[in-house]
Amino acid sequence: GGVKDYRTETVGDMIRGRCGWLCVFFVGLLLAAGVVRYFETLLREEVELSFFVPLLIGHGGNTGSQSVSTVIRAIALGQVGVGDALLVLRKEAAAGML
Repeated sequence: GGVKDYRTETVGDMIRGRCGWLCVFFVGLLLAAGVVRYFETLLREEVELSFFVPLLIGHGGNTGSQSVSTVIRAIALGQVGVGDALLVLRKEAAAGML
């Protein structure tokens, strides 16, 4: 199968296509919850730190959205392909850490 046309793709096809990524995202959320739990005592003692948690989460989501958009554009323009996966991963990870 080639690329499906969005106009003719069924909702079931969309769900099947996204399910794996949503599961990966869920595991990431569980890891984030584990980090918060690990620092629970510190957050309880230093309540002001807890105000930054939503900011960090939101910033991470925005950064991820920008990375995804940039990579999808590069794929659509034929600038990167499957063989460039490690390059893209390294480049996006470095940009995300900055």
